[in-house]
Amino acid sequence: MGGYHFKHERLSEVIGLERGTDIVQFRGIPYAAIPARFRQSTLNDTLPSQPFDARQPGQVYRPSSFLGGIPATEYGCLNLNITAPTGALENAENDKVPVLVFIHGGGFISGSQCIAFNGREISDPTNLIQVSRKCNQAVIVVTINYRVGPLGFLASKDLVTYNKTHGEPVGNYGLHDQARALDWVSRFIHGFGGDPGNITVNGTSAGAISTHYHTLFPDHKFKRAILSSGTIIGLGPQTMDEHEANLSKYVEAVPNSNQPNCTTVELLQSAPVQELVTAVPAFLSYPLVDGQWVTRDVRNSLAIENPPDIMIGSCAYEQDVSEMLLEHATTTKTLSDDRFLLTVKDILSTNGIFHDAVDLLIADRVIREAYNIRRNDSADLQNWAALIGDITLRIPLVFMASLQPDRPMLIYEITATNPFTNSSMHYQKANHGINDFLLFDVAEDAVPEKHLEEWRRAVAALQSVWLDFCHGLTPWPPAKSSGIGFGPFYRIDNTVGGAVCQTLDELVGKPTVKRWSIVLRQARKFQTQK
Repeated sequence: MGGYHFKHERLSEVIGLERGTDIVQFRGIPYAAIPARFRQSTLNDTLPSQPFDARQPGQVYRPSSFLGGIPATEYGCLNLNITAPTGALENAENDKVPVLVFIHGGGFISGSQCIAFNGREISDPTNLIQVSRKCNQAVIVVTINYRVGPLGFLASKDLVTYNKTHGEPVGNYGLHDQARALDWVSRFIHGFGGDPGNITVNGTSAGAISTHYHTLFPDHKFKRAILSSGTIIGLGPQTMDEHEANLSKYVEAVPNSNQPNCTTVELLQSAPVQELVTAVPAFLSYPLVDGQWVTRDVRNSLAIENPPDIMIGSCAYEQDVSEMLLEHATTTKTLSDDRFLLTVKDILSTNGIFHDAVDLLIADRVIREAYNIRRNDSADLQNWAALIGDITLRIPLVFMASLQPDRPMLIYEITATNPFTNSSMHYQKANHGINDFLLFDVAEDAVPEKHLEEWRRAVAALQSVWLDFCHGLTPWPPAKSSGIGFGPFYRIDNTVGGAVCQTLDELVGKPTVKRWSIVLRQARKFQTQK
């Protein structure tokens, strides 16, 4: 049998995939088991076979054209990949290497650690680890799968009762899956040469929001966190009433929804998995306010003891996400005012800056003028998208720092643009998620020659910052108020690669700062009116 045969101190023999001569990847390691649909996962402390062949991709929860035919299964989707320098594996009993755990995005509705672009897995860390070795900052990278969509985030009062009957936490199955993955890494990464006391968690989009939740967990098992384009301030959890309304749509949509003598939980558990996950078209799902880990009052929840170090950032063109969501809702050339504004309100409904003042936000003349919003329909989609992108993904960074002035926080902005000509919606924009392409750099050969030099500058800058942070270094000073304003920050661009910006004006430009100031001022005003 080929492959890289490795003897783990607690898991026994694992066969990995050799990526060249100096990197090994262990794929599809099952970190937890799912006892039943809508049950909390339980940690695995052994591997299912000996030796365990970890050379193939782990299964995912549903098939997708973005996953290249990877097998899908509901109960086998909780797996992770470990990619490590051979030197760390061969010296596993001695020097320990910092660990980076990556949580994928997808709006809590989709996504996987194996999502592909141009036939390559976007979050394959082979390139990053090669770079880390060359600059003497070796890391081990772990990427994880977790339950998403209805399997990961459906909630109802009946499901609360069901979970309590089994003596387990309520709902948020996907977040608890992630916590089990972090438990597994903390317990077993030592045997792969990783340092369990030096773990950094990084997530993008919903993965960043997830990471933010984990920083608030009282027993988090990591030292640092990188939040890339997502916070619980920008897109927070939903209440039980909101989840009940969503669950009713699934009950109506699944087959045999009128079965007599069948509880709601039994109905949803008996539905074929593919029919359940496709029953209600959606681009977003939300965690549940569970009264324990996840709260609606996100401002007060940020005040915790012994918080991890945080690096947080966004991309200059985050509005592409809101453009996609608004375009998805546009079934005619121009939606009616009510229908369009309802979609805007739905997207902003969990925003922690405006709380329950979203109606005031949408109607506010000052904010509408700042974003040149003249109409209440899809004819003004671009301007509405810019407002939504700022409120959900860009402004929360500054807002968080203002809420915690005594807590060191590294803040960055990515202005480096997408070079891929086959990505027409994102081409030449610093789009949502471009940080993953920069970090893992899996498709450099798809970058046109005219963009290659600037792309390499941006990749080198971002990878350097991430590796420094994983090794406990401070790539630039934390942001704080001073005589010249609030700063400093870090910009990752196409021109010089990376540069420290002393002020917010320098980072994003005075017109943008003016708009953000108006938004924050009006938010404070609305709170006093309530």
